[in-house]
Amino acid sequence: KESSKKPMVFAIHGKWGSPELIAGFFEHDKGSYNAMIDRLLQYDVNVFAPQMLVWHEDKPSRNYGVPFDRVDVDLRLKKIGSSAAAVEIFVLMKAMDYFEKQPYVGHFGMVGHSYGGFYTLYTQALDKRIKSAICCAYFNKNTHRIMYDWSFSNSLNKFANAEVAALVYPRNICFQMGNKDPLFDYRDTISEYERLQKIFQNQDFSWAELKVFDGGHEFCKDDVYIKELVDCLWQE
Repeated sequence: KESSKKPMVFAIHGKWGSPELIAGFFEHDKGSYNAMIDRLLQYDVNVFAPQMLVWHEDKPSRNYGVPFDRVDVDLRLKKIGSSAAAVEIFVLMKAMDYFEKQPYVGHFGMVGHSYGGFYTLYTQALDKRIKSAICCAYFNKNTHRIMYDWSFSNSLNKFANAEVAALVYPRNICFQMGNKDPLFDYRDTISEYERLQKIFQNQDFSWAELKVFDGGHEFCKDDVYIKELVDCLWQE
């Protein structure tokens, strides 16, 4: 309802997630998303939290009653040279097309947890409008946890996480990983971050940051990184 421009932050949930979960509407969310949206809103920004269809029919108790087979959709799209992730990231970019025309929208940022971290990394690499981002609980070597929709032909030889992250330069990105995350080994995150540093040896590397925090597979509880993201978005 406001007409004054504010930063627009896309907030992306993880697997089996929803906008309601990352807003902290439910008690059982306390140890995962840690009220991502509420914490963003306290810094006077606009937040867009889309529903991503990251669930499968083999988990009927967790797919909200929506008949959607993500594996089947992804395989069909890959047969014609696309993928579920490609379509979803395209949709996120089209959403930015809409929002950038609105009088209340300033610079774009993005934060994401787990699957949301995947979307954040790839969308920021592809769209220069995203000025600053937080990629939590995803950035890794991509050799330990193999996911069908995170896997693309010959990607480890051409564009692993470090190479994708290099496309973000010179815009800001913060990678976060819990030191007790049961899904990703934080040491793989450190290793991939060091590879990214080598790509930029003898060049400016102030745009990228890594935070290994004390925690599990959750969105980092330290608001200092949210403040850094928002401060960047308020700058001209």
